[in-house]
Amino acid sequence: MTDSDEKNGKTSQKSKDSEFEQTIELESPVSSEPDQTPNRPTNLRAERHKMRFLIRPYRDSDFERFFELHREMVHSEFDPHGLLNPGEFEERLLRTLERFGFPSDDNMIFVAETPNHEYAGHIWFAQKRQTFNGKPEARIYDVSVRPRFQSMGLGNALLQKAEEFARDLGIPQATLHLFTPNPTARRLFETRGFRIASLKFSKPL
Repeated sequence: MTDSDEKNGKTSQKSKDSEFEQTIELESPVSSEPDQTPNRPTNLRAERHKMRFLIRPYRDSDFERFFELHREMVHSEFDPHGLLNPGEFEERLLRTLERFGFPSDDNMIFVAETPNHEYAGHIWFAQKRQTFNGKPEARIYDVSVRPRFQSMGLGNALLQKAEEFARDLGIPQATLHLFTPNPTARRLFETRGFRIASLKFSKPL
């Protein structure tokens, strides 16, 4: 491949990715910290401000930031009883990504970032087929938002983006697993129309 071919390939990929990019504006949550500024009147509404995010397709250069957040957010789900040390957990998590075919043609990730390219969150899903009837489904593996960007609606925006993308592909159903009791996540999923289809219980022995 010549330098020209490589450049054209990157330009083509960038153009293709831009078709799926979306800029959104969300309102930050009210700060719970009292304002210590002298002579400034107390006004919680003044603590709200708008933040803009770009939701775009994942790039290979995102992997380290993707994995860092993914590891942080799923640790309590995948190792709820703390049976693995950090090194073992990371090694097994990497093997799990490989087993799930990450990244591959049937996997899709949308990343949310701020205007200064701070990694804010992501949603990872894949086009699979249901075991029972063979129909396609969008199987959601991970919806993660950095703590400082939570309670703004960013998780909801990422879910909406994934649902729209899957719907455009003609996929009739989306599924996900919630491994640990998480009222905030459950409320988000139920607001998006997800309903409980199964429950898994676990205990250390």
